[in-house]
Amino acid sequence: MPAPSVTFDVATFDEWLATLNPKFRKNMRRLGRRLEEQDAVYRLAAADDVERDLRSFAALHHARWAGKGGSGVLNEDIERMLAEAARELVPQGRLRLWSLEVGGRTIASELFVAAGRKVSSWLGGFDDEWAQFEPSKHLILREIERAFAEHAVWVDLGPGAHDFKLRFANDAEQVEWTVLVPRGPAYARTRLRLAPRQLRRAVGDRLGPERKHTVKRLLRMEPRG
Repeated sequence: MPAPSVTFDVATFDEWLATLNPKFRKNMRRLGRRLEEQDAVYRLAAADDVERDLRSFAALHHARWAGKGGSGVLNEDIERMLAEAARELVPQGRLRLWSLEVGGRTIASELFVAAGRKVSSWLGGFDDEWAQFEPSKHLILREIERAFAEHAVWVDLGPGAHDFKLRFANDAEQVEWTVLVPRGPAYARTRLRLAPRQLRRAVGDRLGPERKHTVKRLLRMEPRG
C-alpha cells in the first residue's frame, strides 16, 4: 500500500506551498478565510490540556466511523495508551495533536508523531457538519509548516493513496505486510480466519480507485426481493 509523503526538497514552507496545484492553493485560502470569519482557532495541544484534546479527537474519529462498522483503530485500550504516552511525548514535541475549534467546540483533530527530523501522521477526525470547510487539510498544513520551521526533512501522511493526501504529497513510501503462520495444531484454523482479509486486500490492490468505489457502492446496496 502506498503511503504518500512530503519530502522537503525546497528551503521554505512558502516555496513548498508554491509547488502545490494553484486551484488547490486558491481553494484552501478561500476556505481559510471562511473559517476566520467563524473565529476559528488552531491549537497545538500542550501538556496540561492534551488529555481533554485526546477525548475530543477520539469522539470525532468514532463519530466518523459510527455508520461504517466502527473504528478499526481506536478503542478504550488504545485511548488509554495515547493518554499515557502523551504525558511524556507532548513536552518533548514528539506527539503533536492539532485541534481546530469554532466557538469553543472542536470540529477537527489530527494527531502526528515525530522522531528526529521526520514526522508521521497517525490518525484524525472531523465533524461532518463542517466538511465543506475541509478542516483536516488546514491542520495538515499547520503541521507541515511547523515541520519546516523545525528543519524536518519529511512528513509521512500515512498509508493509503487517498485524494486529500495526494493534494499535499510529492513522494511516497511503500508499506508492506508479511503474515507468518507457524505450523502447528491451529495452522488450518488460522489460515481460514485470515483468508477473507487477505483476499480483500489482494483484490483491492488490483482495482483502480473508480472500480474500488463501484464495488463498495454495490456492497452497500440492499438486496432486492
